[in-house]
Amino acid sequence: MKNPTLPSDRGVRIAGTGSFTPDKLLTNDDLAQMVETSDEWITQRTGIKQRRICEPGTEGTFSMAREALGRAIDDSGIDPKTLDLVIVGTVTPDMTCPSTSARLTAEFGATPAAAFDLSAACCGFLYSMNIADSMIRLGRADRIAVVGVDHMSSVIDYDDRSCSILFGDAA
Repeated sequence: MKNPTLPSDRGVRIAGTGSFTPDKLLTNDDLAQMVETSDEWITQRTGIKQRRICEPGTEGTFSMAREALGRAIDDSGIDPKTLDLVIVGTVTPDMTCPSTSARLTAEFGATPAAAFDLSAACCGFLYSMNIADSMIRLGRADRIAVVGVDHMSSVIDYDDRSCSILFGDAA
């Protein structure tokens, strides 16, 4: 039975997508130079052969998010000024304040859209998508931009074989 206090059913669709990966590669052979491992050991356990990492000093969480969101906006054909909310799922913001999402709203002229970052590690993008879906279905927003982005190379200990082999950077 439907809840009579909720607005009528509202459909949700993904209007556009965009992504960004840095050009710089970190291969398994590169990691074998840093820590006791090998391409064979990493590939056998993870299937990973290489990962993308940001160029230090020129790329980071915000720059990757800006590129990915710009591509999604272009793909959607939506005017960013019509966004109601920007959600960024990240555990590696370049800075705590202002948030990556607030910086994106300013960059794209999406003000006065609300904005917040959601820190939930690997599932941050999925949680962000679920929140966006719920906000639209409840009639609280019409257009929401969701960006999942992490600059893991900025926080990884490359001497730790247990995690340095897993993570790269992308949006």
